[in-house]
Amino acid sequence: MKKIKVILIGPISHIGGISVHIQRLAELLKNDFEFQIIESSEISISNNKYFKLRNLKHFFKVLNLISESDIVHIHCGNWVLRIYSILLASFLNKKIIVTIHSFRTTEPIKKITSYFLKKVNLIIAVSSQIKMDLNIDSKRK
Repeated sequence: MKKIKVILIGPISHIGGISVHIQRLAELLKNDFEFQIIESSEISISNNKYFKLRNLKHFFKVLNLISESDIVHIHCGNWVLRIYSILLASFLNKKIIVTIHSFRTTEPIKKITSYFLKKVNLIIAVSSQIKMDLNIDSKRK
């Protein structure tokens, strides 16, 4: 049976938090899914093991990884990288899951983010406050 290919996009090089979540998720589900990771940390601290979302030299490889995937699961804390990842995945007509780990930002950025989240198939809010801030509807595509 063919495994579903999932791209995880997030800050792998940071210690704790999101990077631990991504690594645990991949480990927990590795028997049912094939995972590949795209690193979204700052280039100066990012792990050389993964292709980097922030490095333009990796643009075509990132695009290729996303195009070969079935699902793109975005964990980027940086709102610009989150929107960029959503746009790439939606351009390639992929199923998109976004996990929002933190949503402490300005109102204009919240509105911009909310607009782009409409292109997403599933939003996972890690707190009830984030869910309330985003006014997440349980019915998604």
